[in-house]
Amino acid sequence: MTGEQFIPSNDGTQLYVKQFHAVQPKAQVLILHGYLEHCLRYTEFAEYLNGHGISVTTYDFRGHGKSGGDRPVIRKWEEYEQDLEVVRATLNPQLPTFVLGHSNGGLCTLHYFLTHTDHKFKNLHGIVLSNPYVAASDAVPWIILGVVHALGRWFPKLKVPSNLKAEDLTSDPLKQKEHQEDQCCQPDASIGWASQGLQAQARVRKLVESTPLPVPVLYVYSTHDKVANAKVVQAVGEKLQCKDKTLIQRDGEQHEVLNERKRLETFEIISRWVLQHV
Repeated sequence: MTGEQFIPSNDGTQLYVKQFHAVQPKAQVLILHGYLEHCLRYTEFAEYLNGHGISVTTYDFRGHGKSGGDRPVIRKWEEYEQDLEVVRATLNPQLPTFVLGHSNGGLCTLHYFLTHTDHKFKNLHGIVLSNPYVAASDAVPWIILGVVHALGRWFPKLKVPSNLKAEDLTSDPLKQKEHQEDQCCQPDASIGWASQGLQAQARVRKLVESTPLPVPVLYVYSTHDKVANAKVVQAVGEKLQCKDKTLIQRDGEQHEVLNERKRLETFEIISRWVLQHV
């Protein structure tokens, strides 16, 4: 059973929210998608979780999919986090809650909880991270960083090619084809997002060494990630401080582990971990 709705964020931006309801659910997962994609790309995963007694809510980030906002612009990182809180308020307060973030959604999740206040952990039973975008695959020269931040402040809507290739996202030809034909997947990034994202990445890499998380974490990362920096992603996972942490290395897989050839293995790992932490 599914549902959908549009809800306004704090600034009036309409956010598209999709629900996948399990029969007699034991838990619920809130999924945050990656940059330039959209929430309906997680339908297969959501339906799998439903079959294991886990309800799913997901939503399109502002500037993505069916949500409002300039494509795919962010002016302040806090806009993402305000949107997250608005959507999270729609969840069933009676069910144990988990937040799962992939790529840019993983960066948003980490940033949100590492800059935490107590209310963010209310009814939260765990966090799942899938190749969080904590660093770009290629190092960005300092002079380019300065240009990006300057342009991001004054021209946040300025577009630049993302250079994302479907074969760098997944090794599964069918999923590559789906991505290439998906009209809701965007080809260009915005300077505003690049500027805000680089600053968020720097904060997360610093905070992860000094800020413990009070909830369990499942951290899934790929060895062949060509979108995020695989070595930095792994290092952040190893440095992440919490009493209950599980690191899962997906050998030979690309950035989108939930769209890889052996994705059912990853689905099973995540669903089992969630149910173990209810």
